[in-house]
Amino acid sequence: MKIARQPPSPTKQSTQALAKWWPAVLLFVVPVAWFALSSSSESEVHSPLLSGSNGITPKQQSRRTTSSSSETNEGDPGIAGVLEKNGFKFARSPTQFILEAAYARSAHNSSEALYNEKELRMIQRSLNTMRGFMNQGLWSGSHASMHFLGTGSCLIKLKQPAIQVAVGSMHGVYLQKWRKHAYRGFYEKECDKRYRLRTVLGSELENALWLDTGLFGNGPWSTCVTTYIKLMKENMTNPTPKVTKFVNEAPLHMLFCDEVEEAMGGEAILSGHWKRRDPKYFDDSVELMNLLGEPRLAEWTRDAQEMSHAMMHPNQAYVHFKELTPPDAETLFNTAKLNPDADQVDIDRWSTMVDITRSEQKLVPPYNKPTLLPKHSRGIERTRVLCDKVDEGEMTLDQYLDAFEELKHDMLRCEREDERFKEFIPLPLEIPKWADPSNHPNFKIQ
Repeated sequence: MKIARQPPSPTKQSTQALAKWWPAVLLFVVPVAWFALSSSSESEVHSPLLSGSNGITPKQQSRRTTSSSSETNEGDPGIAGVLEKNGFKFARSPTQFILEAAYARSAHNSSEALYNEKELRMIQRSLNTMRGFMNQGLWSGSHASMHFLGTGSCLIKLKQPAIQVAVGSMHGVYLQKWRKHAYRGFYEKECDKRYRLRTVLGSELENALWLDTGLFGNGPWSTCVTTYIKLMKENMTNPTPKVTKFVNEAPLHMLFCDEVEEAMGGEAILSGHWKRRDPKYFDDSVELMNLLGEPRLAEWTRDAQEMSHAMMHPNQAYVHFKELTPPDAETLFNTAKLNPDADQVDIDRWSTMVDITRSEQKLVPPYNKPTLLPKHSRGIERTRVLCDKVDEGEMTLDQYLDAFEELKHDMLRCEREDERFKEFIPLPLEIPKWADPSNHPNFKIQ
């Protein structure tokens, strides 16, 4: 069969035409190109064809790049530059936090996930318990949930066990008032409240949350940092079962992720920093982090120091508030002392920032005072007193560890006296009805 001859394609036609007429084309194109290139040094008006597909000349592109870099905060003095270099290292949204937990890789095998399915469920259960139960009102500018998930994010970046990540991401649950659907009143008995939360979190996670809250409170007291350093060194040079047990069980990573996040992502500059840490505190903390073998956490601690002291006085009489929770905003703002070495523009802007921040927050729900359980209140206070005594030489490390075990025994009263705590409850797959806000009579779909 005779195959019909196909007409040449447009491409082939163009090729044939170019082959036929190329001498004439060159006679026209070469002079034009030479003229355009020779005039480029005298004029910034160029043909888009000669300057690139976007029509931007090299000189224009260079000027655009220079302008762009000068418009960032990286080289700014004062707080703006510190924020750019040292601030906000951790997740600031639930989505980012979940992605970090889900896709983190094992430190021992990068082809394996850091957390298995059960552990990932535990982490997300803690995140959503915090978001669902806790008073989320603003205090001085930061949404409470950002601090808690930021603490958990810090622990994920350090590849800590799932249970520590879970506790870190809701470490204030026993320190704050719960929402209406979960709250049973100020006088709800300790074991009743704990058991209800067990039906949401399971025994293991609730127990860790309860002990960490009561024994270590809302961050390390300054004398506790020096006490922990002594215990770490003792464990390296003269280990005993008691010392090793404490060092292995104390949630030091969580305590300092909480501390660092609170300075960088929390209230430090905006509120007057209610903890008011001095340089010695940060120096001690860095020493402890290095003893733990966590140089990255030590680096973040220095970042927190720079954030804290960019505006706040580094030695504000070294009196940090002894309250278990932040003082009221009036007390914080009115007693804040600024760093005399801070950038003068920042100092001049301080009162404006404070006035605007406080007046504009009338649009958002207020920060309600937490409802501390008496056991936690006493536990946190006693922990601090014990550290003070070690620091002042009134108590040896051995005596401290004995007193700490007595405090821990006191915290576990429900485990000894309440029959419901005899039964181990695994992490429930289904959420109890009472914990679902849609089952509350006052629930309304917005």
